[in-house]
Amino acid sequence: MVRTFLKTSLLALLIATVGAVSAQDAMSTCLNLSADDCAYINAADANTATALGSAFTQTFTIDVTVSGIPDSEDAKFHVDGTGPIIQNMASTDVPLNFSSTMNVDFNGVGQSGKGSFEVRLVDGVFYFQDPTTPDMKWKGVKVTDLTAAAASNPMMPSASSLDLSSLGLDEKDMTALMELPKAQGFLDHSRSGETFTFTADIGALLKSGEWTKLATQLAPKLQNNPDTAQFSMLLGVLPMLLSKGTVKLVQVVDPAVNAVTELSIMVDGEVNAGMMSGDSAAKPIVLSVSFNVKLSDMNGSFTVEAPADAEIQEMPAAAN
Repeated sequence: MVRTFLKTSLLALLIATVGAVSAQDAMSTCLNLSADDCAYINAADANTATALGSAFTQTFTIDVTVSGIPDSEDAKFHVDGTGPIIQNMASTDVPLNFSSTMNVDFNGVGQSGKGSFEVRLVDGVFYFQDPTTPDMKWKGVKVTDLTAAAASNPMMPSASSLDLSSLGLDEKDMTALMELPKAQGFLDHSRSGETFTFTADIGALLKSGEWTKLATQLAPKLQNNPDTAQFSMLLGVLPMLLSKGTVKLVQVVDPAVNAVTELSIMVDGEVNAGMMSGDSAAKPIVLSVSFNVKLSDMNGSFTVEAPADAEIQEMPAAAN
């Protein structure tokens, strides 16, 4: 049951990923931006890594809100953090070190809390302060152990080894997937001063002829596969279930260094709760996710050291 769910989810992720890659290609061609604006943002993107140099400071925020949850208050989650990122070419596992002091505040669904803690990545080991211990004890885990545990988990199917033919998909279906970015009103790219906004309107996509063609083409094939039968039904009702949905990528260019020094990703959506519950009077479930990061102190001088008293954790072996 779990593996079937994961495999179905992986198929959904595949559709989203292919669409996203195609959208990224459309973004690089800049859609309705002028030729000069297109060249400007592409040059700033390409120059960002060089401008940041061997070290810089990142300051970020993450905000998530969910409202309209039946019989529950609105759920809110906020985290903000700041700290340096340093190039570390001596590490063969992860070629960077970083540290970040973070503040977390959340409430909703009967729970709430707030606190502050620090995380560090030093020479391929991820260190964190454990909030479940009275003294916020430092613990650490090797990044290679984390990746190995994920790769060896038998419950997690691999996207790289996914056999599309076993799911009933062929080259014709992949061609239909690649047509999604062409849907009218789906993708847009605009400029205001030094701010460039790339928008993907999921609501417009789901109402498009390109989506209808894809859903009609895939549904019968997926229906014949027990692993994807549920997903095939979702394809048809998704336009009614997800009434609104937008994804925005906002880039801010610093002309002094000709680089992108601020990035925001915003996701907003409404889910038809009445369709899921059978209550036509139910209010929609509204989701909002916002991530923002600002980069500063390019080519600064920083030091990040491993906590002296950290307890290195051993990853449990994957179950057979």
